[in-house]
Amino acid sequence: MEEFLRYVEKANPATFLDYKDKSNKKRKDFNAVIDYLKIDLTGQNFLDIGPGYGDALDICYEGGAKSIDFIEIDPFFFTFNRLKPFTKGYNLDRFRGLKKLEPGKYSLIWVKGAFSADLFIKMKLVLRLSVWLANLELLASPLAKIIICPHWRHDNYVRRIEDVYHNYFTRIMLYKGYKILPMIKSHNDGLEYPITFYKDMSV
Repeated sequence: MEEFLRYVEKANPATFLDYKDKSNKKRKDFNAVIDYLKIDLTGQNFLDIGPGYGDALDICYEGGAKSIDFIEIDPFFFTFNRLKPFTKGYNLDRFRGLKKLEPGKYSLIWVKGAFSADLFIKMKLVLRLSVWLANLELLASPLAKIIICPHWRHDNYVRRIEDVYHNYFTRIMLYKGYKILPMIKSHNDGLEYPITFYKDMSV
């Protein structure tokens, strides 16, 4: 880890350092959702798809999770999180790599900002979204809880897709049994992350 951090100091990767600066905010983000859903992290088999700086990974470790896995394609984020002694990392594409993980393992799956909902809506990739959700759910245990908060593109003032409730993406998510959580302070915001989808596989 020390060697990696020395390299970061030399390379000065903008995105990595930006996420590092936002670490406290990201911790509040994850904790807000876990607290709202009253999820006990003790003994959880946790999977984070696109962990960024790994704040959710750290919180799950601190909370007594049994296993902490992640999927990350960015070399800086992957290496940083892989070097944490309590994680298992997969350097895979978030869409095509799910089949390489252990099926039925994960009791808590967290996906925030790993993809843009606009991608599916603009290109009308309904089938691709349905297949991805099916592959994701194959990784879930029978009692798993899945939390998905996609990114929505914007110009700093207005989202490109203003109505996040009536579109291809949300329609498919609801059809597949996900529900929309109420807005959660410190987690949702008006532009980038206005809506969060949740599914309890035990229901």
